[in-house]
Amino acid sequence: EGQIGRVNYTAITGDFSSGQSHRFYNFLQMRERPIPLISNYATATFLGDSTTYPYYFRMPQPDSLQTPAHIFLLGFYNWRNVCVLYQDNVYGRSSYNDFITAPRAPQILN
Repeated sequence: EGQIGRVNYTAITGDFSSGQSHRFYNFLQMRERPIPLISNYATATFLGDSTTYPYYFRMPQPDSLQTPAHIFLLGFYNWRNVCVLYQDNVYGRSSYNDFITAPRAPQILN
């Protein structure tokens, strides 16, 4: 149980994006007693690192599970020259990193 202002909380949950979750999580961990954060929306892979985010829990699967499906489709259609467009935010950078570090990505990206 943690306290913000005069109110005690066991945990906080909400519809937080990956970037919001990251910022809010850091704020919650500055307390004397860390407050767990539960998100039903954030999917950035880095949030799954339990050593960095021990009080963070999410409901959806991480973005890294989408990457094998992307790689499969690109290989299935024999697409070899692929450009990755992404938004320069926490979600976009995380998804881009998952994609370019995937085992078969170097065979596809030019």
